[in-house]
This record gives sequence, structure tokens and C-alpha cells, in this order.
Amino acid sequence: MQALHPYFRANALLNGVFFDGRFAGQPVYLSLDNDMRGTLARELDCSPDEVEDSICVSVRSYLEQGNNPYSRLVSDMRAWRRGGMQTPPPCTAMLFCLAHAAAIMAAEGEFASNNYYRRLSQLSGLPRDVLSGSRVATEMFWDGLSDWLLLNNHVLGKPTARATNAWRYVGKAMSQAIVRASDRPHFHDLFEKFGFSGSEVVAPRDMEHYLSHWMETSGPTPRLKRVWRDQTLRERVAEAAIAELHDWSLREGAPCNGVTARPIRLSLLANLVPSFPRPLLELHLGRLGEIGQRGPFSMKGTSSAFFLANDLIGGVATLSPNPFGNGGRQMSSALQFNATAVGNEPGMAWEPRLIIPLVVHPQANAWMEVARVAFAVPHLLLVRNANNLPQQVDRYLAAACATLPAKASDDLDGLPPGWVLYQDVQVRQLIEPSRKELECLVPLGDEGTLAIEGGLQLLPGFFHTRMPPKAIFLAGSGPTHVKAIAIGNGDVVLGSTESEKSECSLDLQGLIDSSSGVVVSGWHGNDDPVARDLFFRNADQPHPLYQNGRGRLAYVSLLSASQPVAGAQVFIEGYTAVGNPHPGAPTSLPMSVGRVPEGALEDRQVATLAAPLAAHASSRTCIERGYHVTVFPMVRPKTPAGTPFEGMCSDCKRSEVIIYRTRPQDAKDQAPMPLRVQLPSIKLQASVSSRPVDADTLLDALCFIGHGSWGRFQSLLESWGDDGKHPRQVAHELFLLGHLDLELRPGSNSVKAWCVPPPSINFAAGGRAFLAGFRSPSLLGALERATEEAGGRLLTEAVQGLPTHVWLEGISDEATRKVLVGLRDPLGRPVTVNDQVGIRLAQGCESLEGINAFLRSISVGRVRNLQRFDLSSMRWSDVQFALGEGAYRWNDGLQVYAYMGADGGAVAGPYQVAKLLAARSVGILLHHYDQGSSTFLSTLGCEPPGLLERTLVACSGQLPLLGRGILSYKGVPPSVAATILATLYPKNSIEHEERKSSQCH
Repeated sequence: MQALHPYFRANALLNGVFFDGRFAGQPVYLSLDNDMRGTLARELDCSPDEVEDSICVSVRSYLEQGNNPYSRLVSDMRAWRRGGMQTPPPCTAMLFCLAHAAAIMAAEGEFASNNYYRRLSQLSGLPRDVLSGSRVATEMFWDGLSDWLLLNNHVLGKPTARATNAWRYVGKAMSQAIVRASDRPHFHDLFEKFGFSGSEVVAPRDMEHYLSHWMETSGPTPRLKRVWRDQTLRERVAEAAIAELHDWSLREGAPCNGVTARPIRLSLLANLVPSFPRPLLELHLGRLGEIGQRGPFSMKGTSSAFFLANDLIGGVATLSPNPFGNGGRQMSSALQFNATAVGNEPGMAWEPRLIIPLVVHPQANAWMEVARVAFAVPHLLLVRNANNLPQQVDRYLAAACATLPAKASDDLDGLPPGWVLYQDVQVRQLIEPSRKELECLVPLGDEGTLAIEGGLQLLPGFFHTRMPPKAIFLAGSGPTHVKAIAIGNGDVVLGSTESEKSECSLDLQGLIDSSSGVVVSGWHGNDDPVARDLFFRNADQPHPLYQNGRGRLAYVSLLSASQPVAGAQVFIEGYTAVGNPHPGAPTSLPMSVGRVPEGALEDRQVATLAAPLAAHASSRTCIERGYHVTVFPMVRPKTPAGTPFEGMCSDCKRSEVIIYRTRPQDAKDQAPMPLRVQLPSIKLQASVSSRPVDADTLLDALCFIGHGSWGRFQSLLESWGDDGKHPRQVAHELFLLGHLDLELRPGSNSVKAWCVPPPSINFAAGGRAFLAGFRSPSLLGALERATEEAGGRLLTEAVQGLPTHVWLEGISDEATRKVLVGLRDPLGRPVTVNDQVGIRLAQGCESLEGINAFLRSISVGRVRNLQRFDLSSMRWSDVQFALGEGAYRWNDGLQVYAYMGADGGAVAGPYQVAKLLAARSVGILLHHYDQGSSTFLSTLGCEPPGLLERTLVACSGQLPLLGRGILSYKGVPPSVAATILATLYPKNSIEHEERKSSQCH
């Protein structure tokens, strides 16, 4: 076997460290940090200090002698593009070498084209004139990397190579060396100093203001300071700082060198929820991102255990139970949560503020706390009602806002005592506040803001073609302009609009197609435009599945999907049983017609504190008294406007950055603040709109993404607002119809992850077949043509709240297999044909791990909101203690369902299982089969768990009918019903259970 060329080995190693997903949605620079360098050193068998040189030696060995040293790699790139760029690019090592030459040049501080080629000559061993004369070929390499990252929808990183000066080719390599990987951790000092939480969406121009002050401190490296002095490079430094802020927020609190890290910063979240007769304010503490379940945490003053999980708001992990309780009485106190687990797990903390601005984050359908307001962007404000502060805020907002915001005090349900809430705060004028406590209400810049609102965001910067967003440019005054041009073809203007007012918007609906990307730009007057790149996708261009083997789910047990288990003889994906399930022994069915008890839909408990938080005195009294004692440096004579200054409170040590805007002699030019104003209380509107979910668009979006976390699912669903349907119910319906496979958290009904299974055609009762799993417009078109060619027809049936049912009629399963040979979905997966799908699934279920395999042992203990399931009424009722066997539930931060046996031992699992085990113990049947009508009956709220219910739905391809407390599954063959009943009631025969049940009644 031929040995791998050293170049390709180095290239593969670099692809592994740069494109492993760590830079998902963020800029990726071709420079190494210490962790990457250590990883590569072990693979290359060299010291970390020798990694760059070792890679450059490998690159040198692949260069050609002659006029074009890159000719061999150019051929590789062309072959790679012809193959559809299915593998990581073959040019990464070459680009790394080009960037490393720029890094050496930057370290010397000699930015010049001839100096760059001198350094590249030393690394490559080739003459400078040859390298310079072949520089055009390097653009192919940079473009190839950029196109590959876009093909992967930037989940492996966003391209960063662009010339920052007149050097078209050298500039792209230099862009990778402006901020090196070793420089980026120094930005953490900036984030700490100004109290960033990581939830902020900071514009590059605003970040430049923070950096301008920070560059005067000891925080940055000498090299960063040297780069900052070049005005043309400041935007790139700001972009690198913003990218590092995102990465820092995810890694913040991680232990280092065996020392417990400082507490993770939590952010305040708010929602104005529709309620009668007025909206209800909900406040939570959380953390942006997919955190995963963490905890338990403890806090002084309460015996409650707190958990952090992505269960409540999509894209945000929230703390449960809510430490604010009902009414938010702890809003004025610092809250500290300590990890109770052994080890270096960091705690969490939240610090109150006198004025708390909140803004809707693009990755979360909620208002999130930010350090300060942004220019012209709508905010919520929570203001401490102390020391006349709300009256000062009223005066400032009356002068700085284009329109008066709505205001609420003690008449708003959920508003903490001693606080005032302002809604729709949009600062359009930069005015010097009368008190330094109001500095967070002064934007850092007034250049204008380009907001992207609405639409269905699939990934950062990527929207669904059916639901594009609206671009809005906001400025201090008119005229304003917004324009959209096609990416890669700047001559094609897709749409434009202008206004004489300070606000201008462009709706992108109808301006794009399924493969397009646009550059949206907005500007005021003759100012430089602010631009954003937006891309549009649907399931015809799905996101590549199973990166590094992650994401694929399959069922090897009845209740929960999981990563495919190696060696599993039978597993189930969607409606397809893979392997050779062996049919079980026939089970007899009861011939008598009976009724099952009437039940009710399962509701969710609200987590409650075990005891109210004890009020505790804080050494930081600024929030209680209503003002800070802030010390600012002396302003020197002739200080130019725009100079940033840092002030610090002498009591709580909170830092604040202010921008020196007007000198005393120019104060007369500033818009005057009103002497006295009292904003009237205006009726607040709910912050979440309500509109029906387009189930077809939702399913198409899920098919595009392929797989994800529960928070990702919620984020997609929340694009429609609150339409009254719980996300868990939506996911369950898609699961039953075979469109989603769900991974549950062990011993619970809580979804951890989801995956769209491959497409399948499934033959049900009556000879009709239906489509399940993945679908896309092109796949549906190909399926319709193939069906018609075979003499059948494809029908669609609209069902309210569900994806369109796709039926095949007039064609047998054998004919379907023949016409679908070679038909694959856009991911290259074949369309499976399942005959007698209900029977096949039932046989597959018999070969999987049973219900008990998913349960976990648990101690019920003493909890505040303990409830027991009453089998006589089929309802939950409050109890003080867990006495005797039965089904129990409680929510002390996590929703738990458990069954306690006669011996006092308890197991936790989905609510259906807890109720089933309780019913078994007293001989009550919650399920019955009516053989005469081929109908399977179930008590509402006690549905067969997991794949058992999916199997019932597969028999007809339709969800069960809801009657008076009873669910009816139609078209169920006797053999399927017998298998499911035998699984639900395995210990005794069905007839014995019926006799015992009749005696109990």
C-alpha cells in the first residue's frame, strides 16, 4: 500500500483541527492556538514550537519546480470541485503556509508585498519572483475553501480571507495573521472588564469603541496594539473580538489547571406573555447556547436544587426552578449558585443592576440582558424604582427616543416590586445623560443599524426560502436606503427601497430563489453602508448529515432512540425495521368488548422553590439605594470627541465605558433634555406574536437541518411565535408520523435530540401507501413521476396543524419497489418500501429492548409539589408524602415521573410508563382492542409509550382520533394489537387482567 504523501497527511491533520465544528457559525482563521498546536505536535512527532515549520516542510515537498509551483495542487483542486467538494479541501495546508508567511511578516511589523514574498520564499524554498508571478493561482485556493465552507452552511466555520488593502493576493494571507490565535484569549480581559455575558449581539463599530479604550490598558499584547494603530485593520480586530466573545461565552467557567473556575455569568431573560386582561411578565435566569443539562446547584437561603437545561426557551438554557419565584422579589440581590457535585464544576452567578436593558436575541425568542442599548434597536428596560431614578429615565427617554416607550409599574403581573418596566425603547439621539447611572442607555455609536427581522432562520445567516426575513435600516434621521443584490453578481439588484424618514425596510419575500444568497446593505445619506450576507435554503439542498458520526439516531429500545449500536441485529429508523426481526409467538386476544377509563391530556407542572429565598443583606448596596459612586478619570484639555473612558463604582466595582462626545464649550449644540417629564403608563403588548405554524415549512426546515438538539427544535418552532401548541406535542406528532426519531433523556419524557429518518413508502390498511421520513420538493416531484409511470397516482391531503399527507394509490408494493429503484433523496439515501408496515414494526419491537431497560432508579424523597395519579379519576392529585405503590410526579427544577412499588423502591420514566405500572399493580386495563372494528383504544394521557404508539399509527398512517377521554387508533390488525397488549401487560394474560379489573370495579 502506497504511503500517504507528507503534504496530504499534514493537510488532513489541519482539516481535523480547523474544521471539527469548534468554529460553527463563527469566523475561522488559519492560525493555531496552543491546544491545536499540542494536538498536531503529537501527530507530527515534534515539539509544539516546531509544528508550523513541520507543516511548511510538508508543503514544500509538494511544490513544483518551474514557472508555476502550484500546478500539482491546481489539478487536485479541479478534481475536487468536479467531485462535488464532498471531502475537506486539499488546499488547507498550502493556505496555512501562505498565512504563516504573513504571520512572520506581521511579527516583524514590516507590512510590505516584497517582505511577504521574501518570507514565503524562506518557507517554500522557491525564488521570490516565481512565487510572486504565480500568485494568481493562490486565489483559487482561498475561493475553494470559502465555497466549501458555504456548501457546509458555515457550520464548520465562516471564511475570513479577504484583502484589507490594495494587495489583492497578499492581503488574503495577511487577513489570517492580523489577529493570531494566541492573541484571541487576551480579549477575555476586555469582556471581564466591561461585564459582557456573551449574550450580546455587538456590531463591529460598537466593539471598536470598547477596543479603543482597552488598547490603552495592559490587557492586549504589544502585537495587538501595533495592529490596532493601523486604521485599516481595526474592523478585522473588532470582528475577531466578536467571534472570541461568542467562543468565550461557551467556554466561560471551565476549570483550568485543576483550579475551580470563577462562576459562570447568567443573564436575565424576559417575556411578555399573552394573558387576559393584560400581558404577564415572565423573568428567568439563563445562558445563551446549547448547554446541556447541568446541575444540581445549591444556593444559600433555600433547600431547592437548581438545574440548568434547554427545556423552556429554544437556544437558551434556563435555571429551574425559577429563583425569582412568583414576583421576582430577589431582583435586587446578587444570586450565587454553587455546584453540589464533587470536582471542579464551576458555579453560576447573577449580578443585579440599576438599569437592565434587554434585547431580542436572534438565536432565542426571548428578551436577553445586554450591557447597554444599541442604536435604534427596540429594547425592554427594567429600572430600579429608587432615588428618583425612573423620573430621570423618563427625562432621558423623552429626549433620546423618536417615540415615547410604553411604561408599566405595579399594574403589570409578574413585575418585581420596586421596579419599572419600559417597552419599545429605541434610542435615536446621542444625548449626554444627567446621571452616570444612565450611561447604559447611551449607544456607543450612531452610524445606523441594519436589523434582520422575522423569517425562519435555519442557521446563523441562513433562512428558509419560504420564510425570508425583512431588512430594516434605522438611523437618527433621513434619508435612508436599503438594497439587496445577488451574491457573486453585484450587477443584479434584487430589490431596493428608500425613505425620507429615519427608518427604511425591504421585505425579501419573493426576491430570492432556493439557491440564492444576497448582500443586504443599508445606509443613511452619503454614509458608508452597513452590509449583511444572507443565504436561503430548503430541503433540496440539505445540510450534510452526521458530521464525525454525530447525529444519526435509531431505536434499539422501545422508548428512546440513540446513536446506532454496533452489532445491533435489529433497529428501527422511522417506519423501517432494519435487520431480521423474528415474529413472536401468537398471543390470544380478548373477544369481549369493553371500555377503558376516560382520561385527560397530560399537563406539565411548574417548577417551584422548596422554600422562598431568604432575604439576605448584601455588601453591594448600590441597587438598593439607587445609585453608584462612580469615579472617572480627569478629562484632559483638548481631548477629542469620541474618546472612550472607563469609570468604576467605588462600592460594587462595576466598570462602565463612556464616550466623550462634547466638550463644555460645545454643550449648547446638544439637544436639550426636558426639565421635567413623567412618561404616562401605556398598555404593554405581548412580546410574542401568535400565528399558526406552517407544518410543511417546519418539516422542510427539519429535513434541511437533519438532526439537532431539543433547543434547536424549539428555536425553529418559535419562529411562528406562540400559537398555543406546546413544542413537545408538535415533536410527538411528528414522531408518531415517522418524520422524527427522538432521543429522550434517561428515565424521562424529556427530549434530548432529534433526527429526520430516511424516506420510506409504507403500505397500510386498504392497500394505500404513505410517505414518511425525509421529504423535499425535488423528491416529491420524482416520486410523483415514478408513480404515474407505473400506473398509480400520488395524492396529497391537507391536515390542519400537520404536514401534508402524501398517499400512493393504485400501485402494489412490488411495483413500487421496481419504479423506485435508483431513487434517492438529496442526501443520497434510498427510498425504502415497507409492506404491511404495522406488522413489520410490531415484529421489530419484539426484537428490541423492552420498557424496563429505559427506566432508572430514583428516590422520591420529600418535595413541595408532589402529586399522585388517582386511578379512579385518572387525574393527578396533590399529596404530602409518597405513601404506598403508585405513580407520582413532581417538578423541583426537572419534571419527574416515577412509579413506587410495594417494596418502596421507585423507578423514573415517561409519564405513560409510570401510569401503566400503577394500573398493572391493581389490575386496571388502560388499553383495549375492539376486534370487530379493528380499533385499538387507550385512556387519554396513558397512551402506549414510544414505538408501541408509533406502530399503532403506522397501521393507518394517521394520528388517533380523540374522543371523550379516549384515543382510538383505526385499522389495527389483530396480530399488531396482540403484540402491543402483550408488551404492555406481560406478567398475566389479558383475560386474567380483565377479570381482575372487573372485580375492582
